[in-house]
Amino acid sequence: MCWGLCAIDPTTLEPIDGQGHDFDPGGLAWQELDLLLVGNYEGPVTQLIYAAEQIADEKTILTEAVIAECAAWLSRIPPDEFASLDVYIKESMHSSLPGNEQRDYLGDIDTVKQFRTLIEIASRLNCKLLLWAAG
Repeated sequence: MCWGLCAIDPTTLEPIDGQGHDFDPGGLAWQELDLLLVGNYEGPVTQLIYAAEQIADEKTILTEAVIAECAAWLSRIPPDEFASLDVYIKESMHSSLPGNEQRDYLGDIDTVKQFRTLIEIASRLNCKLLLWAAG
């Protein structure tokens, strides 16, 4: 399943334009972001996703309070500390071609950094996030 987040105005629910206001993790599951952040599948990203609210027009929204909680949790995790490559290889929900594990690991770490950036921006702007999913 593909998924992602987009910063939206809390009043109009329209997308906010700007650098870092969208997040598309490609084929990475949200649990894998937690794997890299906390070493298991039960971290701030899963908490964020489970707190999503369905609103009348079928949009799935993450509120300012939920984003603030996620930002607080992320602030307690050093930004340059990730689960080890061994944990990533053993526990990841997707596989890497032999010889590509290090490259894929580093690419997924970049994805985690992009997620952190979006949460920091959304928290600072006090906006909501639209959670989208396809497939």
